[in-house]
Amino acid sequence: HVFTIGEGYKNIQEHLSQFEGVKVHATGWPRIDLWREDFIKLNEYEVKKIRKKYGSYYLMISSFNVMTQDILNQRRKECKGNQSQIDIEIARFEAFKNFVELAKLLSKSIDKNEKIILRPHPSESLEEWEKILFNLENISIVKEGSVAPWILGADAVIQYGSTVGLQAALNNIPSIQ
Repeated sequence: HVFTIGEGYKNIQEHLSQFEGVKVHATGWPRIDLWREDFIKLNEYEVKKIRKKYGSYYLMISSFNVMTQDILNQRRKECKGNQSQIDIEIARFEAFKNFVELAKLLSKSIDKNEKIILRPHPSESLEEWEKILFNLENISIVKEGSVAPWILGADAVIQYGSTVGLQAALNNIPSIQ
């Protein structure tokens, strides 16, 4: 059995010779399907728990994976001379540095009672983020549970090219890129 994200993929796979004799099922894409309004209530308890602990907040989503010069240097080696890939890694690191500056600027710009929750990508180091933002009292770095209730509880989402922007928009949460 093979499970696909939709009928289109199912139809393509069913017509490929390597899928002869294989049952192909269009089951959807659970991560995306759970963004639909029908499933919002699944996150209700977690949203309430988050809001009780943090109150009103802006959610910043990081998804750069290149947080230090050392990581960038390692990625360049892994690219094995592929200049296009090297350029992408350099651009990601530059975007990361700009994102950090934005977090610092927003921290200084928002009202005293407002908060920012920074949610690092699972591949990013929590410890590295804590070093970077250690002296910003109104920013909490949280890397726990599913991202869905954090999005649904946020006043707005600030992200850089993340699918979280789409997830927020589908749930009428302002998303800024």
